[in-house]
Amino acid sequence: MSRNAELIKKVFGEVEVRFLPNGWFCATDAAKAFNYQIQNWMRFDEVRNLLIQIAQEINSFDSNEFTESMDFETARSLLVKTKEGRSGYTLMHPDLAVPFAMAVNASFGYWVTKQIQ
Repeated sequence: MSRNAELIKKVFGEVEVRFLPNGWFCATDAAKAFNYQIQNWMRFDEVRNLLIQIAQEINSFDSNEFTESMDFETARSLLVKTKEGRSGYTLMHPDLAVPFAMAVNASFGYWVTKQIQ
């Protein structure tokens, strides 16, 4: 995923959300719009386990080998990308974007599913 790729803006109601053409989702846009904390969501054990599961599957597709021993920080580095600075943002892999969006707001989560498809 190139961080220099063009972010595409889409609108849900009055909420503007950015996506990359490959489906990566700007979680910062959703978090701000719905007053939700990304880091708080990532503290739940089931979310941490989900990140590890998704990252293991992606890693196994890339290497044709299932990796059983992956820690949360490694998984997070594969699925969540952050751009620092004044206009910074957090992007999530498409497989992680929908669970996050559903946690933020169910209708919004459904909409994100349709945008990624």
